Amino acid sequence: MNRAMIHEAGHAVVGMHYGFNIAGIAITNRLPHTSISDFDAPEKTADQRYIFLAAGIASETLATGHYDQQAMGADQKLIYERGGSVITDYLAAAQEILRANEGRLNRVMNQLSLNSITARVEAQFSSDPDSYELLSRQELDELWQGG
Repeated sequence: MNRAMIHEAGHAVVGMHYGFNIAGIAITNRLPHTSISDFDAPEKTADQRYIFLAAGIASETLATGHYDQQAMGADQKLIYERGGSVITDYLAAAQEILRANEGRLNRVMNQLSLNSITARVEAQFSSDPDSYELLSRQELDELWQGG
């Protein structure tokens, strides 16, 4: 399974656990990301944000035993910008949430992996082959509910 899909699945599951408004998971300019419209909303705590940002490497660590140092750079930067510390300080909390939602995490990872193959092929015939949706909010909701 693609490490980027494992990473984004972690963000999505922790985000949904905390009730963030996740619009979906997409590739934009060849980079995967989980879109959240209320990331800095006042009702969310700083720790919730930091744990969400650490969830990508938490998912990678659970799935593979380690994480991509380079890939976590953007998440670490966002933590620092919001006054947090090193990303690994939030790793255990993110892993705890992911373990508690293991079935959901596996469903999201599997669907992301399948969708990424189809989406990459379809994107080659679009006007922007470097940007495409992988999972919509509706699909994430269905996976969260067990569908």
